[in-house]
Amino acid sequence: MRLQVTFPDLKMNDGRSDIALSLFLHNSYDGSEGVRMFWGAIRGICSNGMVFGNVLAKYYRKHTSGLEIKNLKSQLEATYDKIPVIKHRIEILQNTNVTKKMRRDVEDHLGKHVIKYVNEQEKQHKRATNLWVLYNIITYYVSHLVDMRLRAQYQLETSRLFKL
Repeated sequence: MRLQVTFPDLKMNDGRSDIALSLFLHNSYDGSEGVRMFWGAIRGICSNGMVFGNVLAKYYRKHTSGLEIKNLKSQLEATYDKIPVIKHRIEILQNTNVTKKMRRDVEDHLGKHVIKYVNEQEKQHKRATNLWVLYNIITYYVSHLVDMRLRAQYQLETSRLFKL
């Protein structure tokens, strides 16, 4: 089972839109997998369900362990406290120019096809003026053009590259 619960009253703004805090719950019906929960301010990329973000807090318990609501409450509070840090990181990206080194890093970590796509988008529209614009071009590529079986790998690498 996989469930996403979004808390619309707990939001942060990335400069473009509000991002609601989400809880992702993974569990098995037969006890073969423990309960896994991930908290984060996850930005939806596309109507196809593609999301990007950094996990702010995790929770895991085997089915042999008890699941206590007070643990969930403390996880949620710890996550909420991290929202200003993420907002600050987005502001840094919005105020940082795209360098030649960053373009090389994109090519080295994400591949020639990604940087080619970025260059094509910049020719058609306008040059990525900051890292936040570049990040958005790349996340669109990953959510629409990367084969489904490879998307998670690209998502993680993009998050690492932009420290988000």
